[in-house]
Amino acid sequence: MDCLETEVPVIAAELKNGNFVVNKTNGAFSSLPIDQAHEQHNKIVKGDGGAIGLTESSTQLLRWMVSGLEMSRIINDFELSQELVRNIAKQEEKEDLRHHEQMKGVQNTFWNQVNLVCSTIKEMGNSFTDQTGDLFVLDTRDIADSKVVETVRTIEQLSKDQYEQFATKRLHERTTSLFDTIQKNKLPLFSSPPATKEKSSDKLKIASLKSNCSLFSRLYVSCQVRDGDLEGFFSHENQSFPPSLSQYGKLRSGSKSDLLPCLEKNGPGQAQRPSVEALLLDGTAIVNMLKPRASKTFQEYSETVFLPYVINQLRNVKRVDVVWDRYLPGSLKNSARSKRGKGIRRRVKVNTRIPGDWTAFLRVDENKEELFLYLAEQLTTIGTDHGEVVSTRHETVVFNNDRTDATDLSPCGHEEADTRLLLHAADAARRGYTKVMVRTVDTDVVVITVAKYQYISLSELWIEFGVGKNLNYLPEHDISRSVGEKSQALLAFHAFTGCDQTSSFAHYGKKTAWAAWSAFDDVTAAFQALSYAPTVDVVDEVMPILERSVTIMYDRPSICMKVNDARRDLFTRKWRDIEAIPPTSDALRQHVKRSSYQAGHCWGNSLVPSPPFLCPSQWGWVKVATDTWMTFPHSSQSCQELLKCGCKIKKGCTGRCKCVKAELPCTALCNCAGQCDRE
Repeated sequence: MDCLETEVPVIAAELKNGNFVVNKTNGAFSSLPIDQAHEQHNKIVKGDGGAIGLTESSTQLLRWMVSGLEMSRIINDFELSQELVRNIAKQEEKEDLRHHEQMKGVQNTFWNQVNLVCSTIKEMGNSFTDQTGDLFVLDTRDIADSKVVETVRTIEQLSKDQYEQFATKRLHERTTSLFDTIQKNKLPLFSSPPATKEKSSDKLKIASLKSNCSLFSRLYVSCQVRDGDLEGFFSHENQSFPPSLSQYGKLRSGSKSDLLPCLEKNGPGQAQRPSVEALLLDGTAIVNMLKPRASKTFQEYSETVFLPYVINQLRNVKRVDVVWDRYLPGSLKNSARSKRGKGIRRRVKVNTRIPGDWTAFLRVDENKEELFLYLAEQLTTIGTDHGEVVSTRHETVVFNNDRTDATDLSPCGHEEADTRLLLHAADAARRGYTKVMVRTVDTDVVVITVAKYQYISLSELWIEFGVGKNLNYLPEHDISRSVGEKSQALLAFHAFTGCDQTSSFAHYGKKTAWAAWSAFDDVTAAFQALSYAPTVDVVDEVMPILERSVTIMYDRPSICMKVNDARRDLFTRKWRDIEAIPPTSDALRQHVKRSSYQAGHCWGNSLVPSPPFLCPSQWGWVKVATDTWMTFPHSSQSCQELLKCGCKIKKGCTGRCKCVKAELPCTALCNCAGQCDRE
């Protein structure tokens, strides 16, 4: 092209004159390459019916060659003439030959969009300097899912691999037809993030019923020949999980708040706010209650909603402690949090816009962790003239004053605010406060404060519990004194009957368990032993008492001492549903271990800043699943009645036969159909 003017000046002149394109209209930017204009004319010539099939008939092809072009020209001229007739008024005026992007409205829109991008970068910072490695939307700071990030990083290589596979199979090897459909890639993208597919409860229930029906049908067939061992059968669960403790393989959740009426009988709550000197706030609960309202950014939320709330509380007290949850990987509470649903991950910055769905935003642990860190820093800006403010920040604490001595509070190894609140109550007592109140909406905190009150030098310890019309003030000091020795057993009882980290019993809630406890007072010593740093040997020692307690909870008049005997009695004699009978002794032991870990080693160490860490795998948990439901195999894998062989009828059952080795007769379930000749 550089030599075109000297070598071929005629062609260079034509190119400068624009004779390498075709202008179909008088408008600007309407020129087309000649080959593209040719294709458009071909489309007009072919018409609506196209030219497909004309080559198969010589007569039709000749007819089209003679008249097709002329007919297309006539039709095109007619359409143009009609267009001119409709635009007579426009033709009389001066024709506007500007391109549509030259119009004022389009250019104003473009100008506004450019200004929005510039203002977003100025307000929220230059996102291109971000070093976190996250993939996020520029304006909203929504962070893409990890699977979406993986798609972006691997999609180019994936397309190359699929192209090579296409060329190899369809062109080189020819093992696949060239006209076979190419499968669509179902990749997680920004607009279609990965969805968690879980079976509905109806499908899981049907699968469970089918499993039970199959098991009992095979038992009926087998027991036509063999004698059934009911004692052995009821010592095993019917499925891979105990239905009385598990909901289709997951922790069975119950209503923790049912325990409150039982405790309030020993110390009734009041509607009037008591006079206290220090207030301890469960930060997570407060943030869930304080909606952003008109706040647009996280800075506005802090300045107009959160900090004013804390300052307002300081009008009635001298000290406010805000205690936040921590979100550690591999937490035992992940199963409870996953039930709350999923949300969108969004980076928390000063000028980041607050999402419209505040509840969904707080479902993501990373969102809460960043938000709590930001709010903790903001709490230090409250003036000391309002009062003393203490806030947790990860494992440390921060203050709004010049206090430096925090050895009793920091570093802290507690994960949840439930236990860390008691640590701050003890610190307030050591610094001269005598009346303290805790603001929470969690029953776990109520239970822990009742159990630990006697170890804190406070004259009064209150709980501000509930919201709205259900707001109530519970005197924990009165409840703890009135309950007496049961307060030392309350932690294990609460964990044993169901909390966020342990299962509850199907059809038997806190009130029924409390009534059973009142009827069988011997279990108090067992619960006390499990509430304070128990060992596995202690669990084994108290198992007989706990089995008797569970038996009474399921059937008050029962004389059975073991849960396996109670299972058999309730299922055979009283026709109870499989979910309405106790778990096996083996499954109950694993449940007791999990409850002991939560009560004795998590809640029991609430007054220790850095309690020793015990591996949950020794206490009824495994890392790859929800928990260890039982160590014995379930009935279909363990019952001798269901043993079957694969011997053929013609050869008969020999010494290698499973039934022969077990000294059992063959049944209709066996491959030989029970018709083998063992002589």
